Amino acid sequence: MAVQHEWYLGEVRDTVRRAEKMSKFGLSAYPPAILSVAITGGMHTKEKCPVLPETIDEQVQAVYDAYNAGAVLVHIHARDQKDTSKMCMTSDPFIEVNRRVREKCPDIIINNTFVGARMFYADKPSDPVWQVSAAARPEVASLDICRNLYDFMGNVVFAQTMPDCIENIKLLDQYGAKPEIECFDLGDISFLNDMIRKGLLKDPYWVQMIFNGAGITPCLETLQLAERLLPAKTLLSVLGIGAVQTPMAAAAMLLGHHIRTGLEDNIYYKRGERAVSNAQLVERLVRMAHDMDRPLATPAQAREMMGLGEPRAY
Repeated sequence: MAVQHEWYLGEVRDTVRRAEKMSKFGLSAYPPAILSVAITGGMHTKEKCPVLPETIDEQVQAVYDAYNAGAVLVHIHARDQKDTSKMCMTSDPFIEVNRRVREKCPDIIINNTFVGARMFYADKPSDPVWQVSAAARPEVASLDICRNLYDFMGNVVFAQTMPDCIENIKLLDQYGAKPEIECFDLGDISFLNDMIRKGLLKDPYWVQMIFNGAGITPCLETLQLAERLLPAKTLLSVLGIGAVQTPMAAAAMLLGHHIRTGLEDNIYYKRGERAVSNAQLVERLVRMAHDMDRPLATPAQAREMMGLGEPRAY
């Protein structure tokens, strides 16, 4: 008989069962946490973070170091190779980064930013939808289902419409990429549930929730509300922007969820002290998980939990 695992939100968020497990086993009986690292992002530059990996060589080395430190999924923003301070808006650099990452990290889960949203302006036509990485065939691709105001006057909105979403999912399906649903607000969960009702997504759903910055108010109350609103067959990963990166990761570990770190989200190791590498940030979460007795997923376990197959060849 197959072993029955408990790792979806519908199982993890049951308060009574969670408390019973913790009272007997601490965190050791929780499902293994998938540890992601976002190595670069699309906004920071070396001017603010001198150790930020921008070139392909730097990114591949950063992934390798983070992988050796314990990360099992890497979120990649390739940079424009003519001006590495800018995010790349085409697939070609992603193709090269993915190929070289796979050579050095044979089983890491490769997650490319895809975006899928666009800028809407008050005084001019909207931008085209940003679809930056599908042809690079990532195993997982981040899809922003956000409604972010990008200035204080409300003149710019970064958002994805449902027609955009349908087009995006078809494109990701074409290249065999599992959507990573990035939620910047609790209201985005309604959009996610609408996507599911329309049959656009297959479970298990991999959801990355952003706390702080342009995201959700970073506190236990919003995290606990999010886990109750999300679909049952969800794997919830938590990322904190800036100073809340470590506290929100600790909260996620305590509640049985998954964790993300990396220089995209936070360039400081602690107040007043800049991080020296992505690997340093990964090492801290690995150490925290070990000290709290929370299991961390191996790449094989993470692939099973997320419904992914064998590592994709590039």
